[in-house]
Amino acid sequence: MFLTAGKAFCSLCLLFVMVPLTYARAIAQDHHMGLPSITNFTIEQYKASSNSWSVVQDTLGMMYFANHFGVLRFDGANWQLIAQPENKTLIRSLAIDNSGKIYVGCQNDFGYLQKKENGQVVYVSLLPIVPERYRNFADVWSIHTTHNYVFFHSNDHIFCYNGEEIVTLNSLNYFQFLANIHGGIYALDEGRGLYRIRDMQLELLPDGEIFAPYHIKFLLPYPGGQLFVGTENDGLFIYDGTRLKPWNQKENDFFKRNKVSSGILLRDGNYAIGTVHNGLMIINKDGELLIHLNNEKGLQDNLILFVFEDHMGNLWVSSDIGIDLVEIASPFSFLKGSIGISGSVYSVCSFKNRYFVGSNKGLYSAILKGESPLGHFLDKFEIFGNLSLPTWSLSVFDEELIVGNHRGTFKVKDEKLYQLTHVGGWTYQPLAKNDSFLLGGLYNGLHLFAKSDNGWQYDRKIKGFNESSRIIEQEADGTIWMAHGYKGVFRIELNEDLDSVENVRLYDKNKGFPSDLFISVFKIRGEILFGTEEGVYYYDEQADTMLLHGFYAKIFGSNDHVRKLAEGPEQQVWFIIGEEYKDQTGVLKINHDGTYRQIFTPFQRLHGKHVPGFENFYFSGEDVFIGSKDGIIRFDHSLQRNYLKPFSVVMHEVKVSSNDSLLYGTVFPYFYHGIQLNQNTEKSVERHNWFFPRIIRNMFWKETEPGQDGSGSDAFNVTLPFSLNAVNFNFSAPFYDEPDKTRYSFYLEGIDNDWTPWVSNNYKEYTSLPGGSYIFRVKAKNIYGVQSNTLSFPFIIKPPWFRTPIAYAAYAILIVSILMVFNKIKNTRFKIEKRKLRYSQIQEMRQQHAEKIRQKLEAENRINQINKEKLEGEIATNAMHLTRVNDKIISIRSKLVDLQEQSAGNLEKRLNSIIEEINNDLESEESWKDFLLYFNRSHQDLIHRLKEKYPELTSVDIKLCAFLRMNLSSKQIASLMNITTRGVEAARLRVRKKLKIGSETNLTDFILKF
Repeated sequence: MFLTAGKAFCSLCLLFVMVPLTYARAIAQDHHMGLPSITNFTIEQYKASSNSWSVVQDTLGMMYFANHFGVLRFDGANWQLIAQPENKTLIRSLAIDNSGKIYVGCQNDFGYLQKKENGQVVYVSLLPIVPERYRNFADVWSIHTTHNYVFFHSNDHIFCYNGEEIVTLNSLNYFQFLANIHGGIYALDEGRGLYRIRDMQLELLPDGEIFAPYHIKFLLPYPGGQLFVGTENDGLFIYDGTRLKPWNQKENDFFKRNKVSSGILLRDGNYAIGTVHNGLMIINKDGELLIHLNNEKGLQDNLILFVFEDHMGNLWVSSDIGIDLVEIASPFSFLKGSIGISGSVYSVCSFKNRYFVGSNKGLYSAILKGESPLGHFLDKFEIFGNLSLPTWSLSVFDEELIVGNHRGTFKVKDEKLYQLTHVGGWTYQPLAKNDSFLLGGLYNGLHLFAKSDNGWQYDRKIKGFNESSRIIEQEADGTIWMAHGYKGVFRIELNEDLDSVENVRLYDKNKGFPSDLFISVFKIRGEILFGTEEGVYYYDEQADTMLLHGFYAKIFGSNDHVRKLAEGPEQQVWFIIGEEYKDQTGVLKINHDGTYRQIFTPFQRLHGKHVPGFENFYFSGEDVFIGSKDGIIRFDHSLQRNYLKPFSVVMHEVKVSSNDSLLYGTVFPYFYHGIQLNQNTEKSVERHNWFFPRIIRNMFWKETEPGQDGSGSDAFNVTLPFSLNAVNFNFSAPFYDEPDKTRYSFYLEGIDNDWTPWVSNNYKEYTSLPGGSYIFRVKAKNIYGVQSNTLSFPFIIKPPWFRTPIAYAAYAILIVSILMVFNKIKNTRFKIEKRKLRYSQIQEMRQQHAEKIRQKLEAENRINQINKEKLEGEIATNAMHLTRVNDKIISIRSKLVDLQEQSAGNLEKRLNSIIEEINNDLESEESWKDFLLYFNRSHQDLIHRLKEKYPELTSVDIKLCAFLRMNLSSKQIASLMNITTRGVEAARLRVRKKLKIGSETNLTDFILKF
C-alpha cells in the first residue's frame, strides 16, 4: 500500500539519509576499551532541581537546561537560573531556532526568552495569543522549530507559532510524541497512528496506523531512507516505509528489559540511546556497542531523561539526579578504577586475547573480547595470577609475556603465570649479539634468559656488574648502556662467552652530562640518545664524551628535562618533556629530509598525569596507551578533531561593588531577592551637551568613544555617578574541555597599560576609578592554547561634583578672582615694599648719621675720658701735694706754737701773727673753689647733685663727700680739712645721718655710686 499510494512519504524517506560525517573516522568499535571523560554536575553545584528535561546550546556555546526551577544556564564557569514563567511552574522543554531565539515549554504556558539591552533575560509568554478555549493544556513536552514555524507539543494540542499568531491542532486521543526530521514535523496520536503536519493540517501517513500501539521515545533517520524507532517498552525498530522490523532481536531484549527513555542521532552517524534502568548506550547502525555508560562507569544515575550533542560533539546527559558531560568526541578515553585498574600504571601490553596492565598494585588482566547483550567489549580488569606487588614492565617475546615484578621475573604462557627468578626485575629485551637470549635488567645487575623447548627460562647472571639496572638500551655491536638514577650512565661491554662484563665505564657530569641525576637512555631510529635535565645528549666516541644533540636541541632546547622518548609507528617520536606539573606531551613527526613537525595541542590535557620516572607509551594500531598516575589514558590517534575551533568569551555580570547593584547580566529577580536592578545608573550617555567643549574636557580626564575600537561590545553603555566608582566584572568562556584550566586576560582601557598575564580568575574588580570613559576588555584561552574573541564593555563614570563643568566654571571664576586679588595684593605689596625700601634707606641714612655721631661722641668720650683721667690724676696729684703741703704747714705751725709758748714779748706776737696767717691760709676758700672747679669737671657735677638731693648738707659736708669720692683716707681728709682724724670721723657720721644711710652701707661706696 505504501509503495503504490505513499509517494509523499517516499519523498520524505529520501530525506532520511545519514548526516555527513564531521570526523575523519567514526567512533571505533574498540572505543569500549576505555571510558570517555565524564564530568558530573550535581545539584549542589548548580543549585536547582535534579531533573532537567531538555537541553539546547546557543551560538556562543552556552548551555541551557529545562529545569524544574526554571531555565538553567551554564557558561563554562557559572550555573545560573535565568528565567521562570510567571506561574512558577517547571520547565519541560526548550528549543532554539536559526536566529538564536530560545523557546520555552512549561506547564500550561509556553513562550520564549528575550534578552534586554542590559543583558537581563526575561521570559515572554505566548499564552495571551493562544485562543482562549485552548489555554488549559497542562505540560508542553517538546518544542520543534522549522524555517517558518515553532511547534509546541502538549498532550491535547499542538500549537503552531509563526511569529505573530498561533494555529492550534487538536488530537483525537492525545499526542504522545512529536518529532522533527529534516524540517518535517511528525506527531503520534496515541491509538491513531503517525501523522505529518502539512499546511497546518494533520495528515495520517500511509500505514501510519502501525505506530499506534507503541509508546515512541524517538524517531530518527536510518541509512537507506529508513527510520530508526525507539519505543519505551518494546525495544528498537527499523521502519522501511511499509512495516516496523525489530532491530537485532538479541539487543532488543536488552532495551526491552531496560526501557528506552530517549535517543538522538550523532553527527558521526552513531546513535546515543538513554535507558530507564541501565544508563546510556552508544551504538552504530549495525547494533555494535561502542560505549556503555551507567552509574558504575561514571554517570550519576542509570535513569536517563535527555541526551544532547553539543557543538564539539560531546554529550550532555540529564539523569534523574544530575547533569553529566560525556566527552565522546575526544580522542582520549580512560581505563581506571571503574573497570578494575587501580594505582599508577607502569606498563601496558596486549597478549593473545587479553590486555595486561602493570601498576604499582600488581598485574592486571582483562579478556579482550567477551560476550555481552550488545556485542563485544573489554571485560573488567582483575589481578592476574595473584601477582599484587608493583609490576614494572610487560614485554612479549616469542608467544610469551615476560613480566618484570618486584617479586621477580615471571612469564605468562597458556594463560598461566610462571616465575623465572626470585630477584626483582625491571626490564627485558633481546640480546643484540645473540637473539636467542633475553637481556634482563634486574635489581642486582644484568641477567640472561635463554630460549628453550619450554619457552624462555632463566640462564645466568652476568658477572662483574651489580648495579640495579632499570633502564637499558643496546647498540648493534652489543654495547649496553644502563642509566642509573643518580650516578650517571654505565657503558658496558660483555665478553665473548656472555657470562661476565669485560669493560664498564661510568659517564657522568665529568664526561659531558649537565649532571649525574635523572638521566634516561632511549633508542630512537637506531640511535642511542640520552635524556637529561638540560636536553638530549649523544655519545661522541672519538672524544669519549657526551655532547648536546644538535638536531634535538632545535626541537627541545637545552633547558627542559627530556623525560621520555619513544619511537611510534610511521616515523613518529613520542616525547614527554618538562617538570612533573608543567610537562609537555607530544608527537614528533620526522621526515626523511630531516624536517619535522611537532604536535602538542591534543595532549595539553595530560599535564601532571604521567608517573615520574616511569613514563610509558604502548602502541597498538591506531591506539596509544599512556600509563598515568590513575590508570591508563587511551589516545585514538586516528580520531581527528579541530582543536583550533573558535570560541567566545561572554560577560556574565557587571556589578557596582559598593552596593551590589547589577549593571549588566542575566539575572532573574525571582531568584535574587532584594537586589535593585540598574540602581543609580543611566542608560543614556549625555556627553555632547556639556558646557565646555571636548577639547577642554579632555584636559581634565581621558574621554574615548566606547565601542569604536572594532572589538565590538555585547553590552550597553552605562553612566555611573562618581559615588559608584567600584565596578566588578564576572565573565566566562563556554568551552567545556577541562573548563577549570581556561585562563583569562583583561585590561581596562584608561587605567591599565596592557593586558594582564593569563589567570584562572573569571572576575575582576576595579575600585576608586576616577571620572572618565572606560572600556573593559577580556579574552580567554582554553586548555589547547586557542584564544577567544575579545569582549568589550564600555562604561562611563561621571566625575565628582568638583570635576563637573559647573564646578570648572566656578573654578575659572574663582581663579580669575584669585588672580585679580593676587594682582591687587601684589601691587599693594609693591607699594609697601617700596615704602619699606624708602624707610629702610632713611633708616640706613639715620643709622649712618647716628653712627657718625656715635663715633664722634665716642671720640669725644675717649678724649673726655682721657682728660678726665688726666684731670683726676692732676686732682689726685694736687690733693696729695696739698695734703703734704698742709701737713708741712701744720707741722711748722705746731713748731711755731711750741716756739711761741717758749717766747715772749715781740717775738711771741710775731709768732702769733705768723701762726694766724698760717691758719688763714689753711682755711682759705680760694683753693677750695679751684678744687671744686676741677672736681666737677671730672665727676659730672657730683657736688651739685648732692646739694639738690640733700640740701641740708653744709659746705664742710660737701667737702667731705668730695674727698670720699676721691677715695682719700681719713688722715688725708683731716689734713685737707685742717681738722683732726677724730673730726673726720665725726664729720662722716654727720654726713651719714644727713644722707639717711644705715650703718650697713659703706659711706664711701655710696658716694662712689651716686
